[in-house]
Amino acid sequence: MRRRAFFQLSAASLSAAWLKALEPTGPAIVDRFVAATGGKAAYDKVTSEVAEGTVNMGAQGVSGTVRVLKKAGNAYTVIEIAGVGKLEEGVRNGVAWENNKITGARVRSGEERAVHVRNAAIDLDHQWRKYFPTAELAGSESVAGEDCYKVIMKPATGEPETRFFSKKSGLLLKMTATMPTQMGPMPMESTLSDYRDVQGVKRPFKLGVNAGGQAAEMVFSKWTMNSVIPDTAFAMPPEVLALVPKVTAKPAK
Repeated sequence: MRRRAFFQLSAASLSAAWLKALEPTGPAIVDRFVAATGGKAAYDKVTSEVAEGTVNMGAQGVSGTVRVLKKAGNAYTVIEIAGVGKLEEGVRNGVAWENNKITGARVRSGEERAVHVRNAAIDLDHQWRKYFPTAELAGSESVAGEDCYKVIMKPATGEPETRFFSKKSGLLLKMTATMPTQMGPMPMESTLSDYRDVQGVKRPFKLGVNAGGQAAEMVFSKWTMNSVIPDTAFAMPPEVLALVPKVTAKPAK
């Protein structure tokens, strides 16, 4: 009887180990995403991106337009909402900033700056190893009814990000992270869907964002690659530009 129990336990252990060995590694899952969305050769051709669409904040009952630009480490996002005004943020030559009626003009620093500068990288998706030294498989989870691999991406500095990749398609369906903000660490969740081909690279035309309990949905109607974007498009507003010398002149702590 004991011998039978021993063999049953051994068989179960071997079966679990065998199933574990069949699971892909974290890096393999992220590389599969790159392949599923176009492959490195297609990504290498991308020099700029422009996405335009609408944004809806259902709980607040407000909506507006959104425009996102990215080129060579520079980025600019502007959301315009009637009655609220313009909410801007960007990265220009390593300076990360934001400007709106709520926070006013400010230049980001420390880990907050590092996250925004990293996200502005044009090669963030396909050269992910430059920005995330490790990617660890941490189990499975369902996202919008799809079984997904849960992968923890750890940057060289800062908090890790958790990404959920569809086992079926390889596409990224959700991201969660604790984002550094002016008000302290803030949990953030993003959902990505409606992937479409844009000049050889698949991009999510629907993006849901929940940050600190505030939810918004962006639906893009236009997305272009490799259009000519003048450097002036990434220029900082005068009120932000006036802060840059003061911020950069601060002594390191």
